[in-house]
Amino acid sequence: QIWQELLEIENIGVHDDFFFLGGHSFLANRLILAINARFTLNVPMHVVFEFSTIATQQKYIQLLRGSATEAQEVDTFEL
Repeated sequence: QIWQELLEIENIGVHDDFFFLGGHSFLANRLILAINARFTLNVPMHVVFEFSTIATQQKYIQLLRGSATEAQEVDTFEL
């Protein structure tokens, strides 16, 4: 949904490339801001360039969430 709004394209597949669909650095910045706001994360900008499909970004976010959960559990345990 975020990609559809930014790129103004319907029916984007999870393996479509952000830049092939017309994405550029300005839209990449807006994408990161939207992802961070929607998922309450701190995804760095380089992620869009390294992982330019929804499928690969989803895997990155899942890994990031897993790391945050594990870190939170460690912090809670140490208290």
